[in-house]
Amino acid sequence: MVLLFFFVSKIFAQCKDTIWTTYEKGLFFSEASTCVNSSFKDAQSVVNLFVEQFSTDFHKLFDWAFKNLGEQKDDNEKNAFLLEIKSTEFDKMSGISTIIADVVVPNVRRFKDVEISSKVIQASDNETYHNVYIDIYYSNALLKKAYGTFFVQRKNNKIVITTNIYVRFGWFFNIFVTKKMYKKVIEWRLGEILNNFKKEMEK
Repeated sequence: MVLLFFFVSKIFAQCKDTIWTTYEKGLFFSEASTCVNSSFKDAQSVVNLFVEQFSTDFHKLFDWAFKNLGEQKDDNEKNAFLLEIKSTEFDKMSGISTIIADVVVPNVRRFKDVEISSKVIQASDNETYHNVYIDIYYSNALLKKAYGTFFVQRKNNKIVITTNIYVRFGWFFNIFVTKKMYKKVIEWRLGEILNNFKKEMEK
């Protein structure tokens, strides 16, 4: 099982822009953080929109949360690995969403019809934090383990959003995706996602 958490809230969040990645014993850890000029209510509405679309209409996220995260024509290094979504399905009874996608390592290999299932859980005090947990179930030659956190916290008069992600690749990615390649791609994508959330929260 691959576990991916998104959650919102951190007691000692800092109101500054940061992004960094470390690697130890096969495990990558990346973190990005930024400040948002928004009310908690507006930030919470954006998080709720993300959760709703993630579960029931994943393609709509490319209109804002994942905007401009596809193939980059001006920088091939950002295309080290790509996810091409083919279809999505949501089971209301189980609360599990399933994405069928091709995972592409350009000029190396295309993994066709990869099935990625996930489940969303939320928690909030409706005043200072809103927690969203997304468990993703998937493990093979591509990915052995992954989990992450997405923090949104009200701090003084600002909203601080932070995302962390932990990834342990399978043998294929360990051969073809270097540490330098992964660091560039993941930090660029995390930064873009936070900026997209920020823009939506500050509307």
